[in-house]
Amino acid sequence: MGYGNHVKSIESVSLIKEVRDFCESHRKNPVPEDFVSFETTNPSLMVDWLSVKFLFWSDEQLNGGNVISTNPDGEVEYTLDKRMGVEGSHDTKIYIRTERHNLPNLPDFENYWILSVSGNPVKWFQGHNIFGTSDLNNLVVELYDSIAQRFGKAQPQALREAVCSGHYTISRVDINGMFELGSRLDVITWLSHLEQTSRTRHGTAVSKGNTVYFGKNSQRWSLKFYAKGQEIEDHVLPAPLALTSLPDFANNKLRAELTLRTKELSKLGLNVGTGWFNI
Repeated sequence: MGYGNHVKSIESVSLIKEVRDFCESHRKNPVPEDFVSFETTNPSLMVDWLSVKFLFWSDEQLNGGNVISTNPDGEVEYTLDKRMGVEGSHDTKIYIRTERHNLPNLPDFENYWILSVSGNPVKWFQGHNIFGTSDLNNLVVELYDSIAQRFGKAQPQALREAVCSGHYTISRVDINGMFELGSRLDVITWLSHLEQTSRTRHGTAVSKGNTVYFGKNSQRWSLKFYAKGQEIEDHVLPAPLALTSLPDFANNKLRAELTLRTKELSKLGLNVGTGWFNI
């Protein structure tokens, strides 16, 4: 795929010829003619789920308890720290766990940990993921600062500067794009045509309900499409948000979600934060 000549930011994915061709391949269905976007910047793109690790200062371990494995004689074989759920906006959670680092055993590195964080940071901040940001690097910095503040762990300047410079690892990222169709029925119709006629290198589509998957169980990447309006009806918004215009806004939206996992991120050079400054 010749994305290198076009992809200068996450928003410019829509400029890739193969992506345009894929989106246009079903235009005989009732999707409006202006559905496909060719603009350089598409503000509907956002970073959704994120699994990231960065250096973090803490005078205590942060976890949600332990799982202990024993042999038949009762001897402990190993222990495993569980992730701690950290509540954010409207009872949404991210999950964190401190892990040992491989830095030299020096006083300067006392109380340094690797903090593993998984969750939907946009949803954690604002209570929903109907729209958000495509700026992964700044999102990680905001996440880092918020966790430090939540636990009262003032971070050394050097550690924060490292995160700001992209010195962290990424094992999963979901990137969403949302497109407006004429109605919810148009979205469902589009999804039906997609399921019946589309293929990728993963093969034919697999559907569950109104969600269409490509590469659902792949260890590298997967793609899914669904009706966002239907999704927030099945997974109800927090009461204060359900009373806003958000449900009406999402009603006729088609959501496309690309998941990149460790193997594919490494292949693309996007398994480290510094790689995201160049796209």
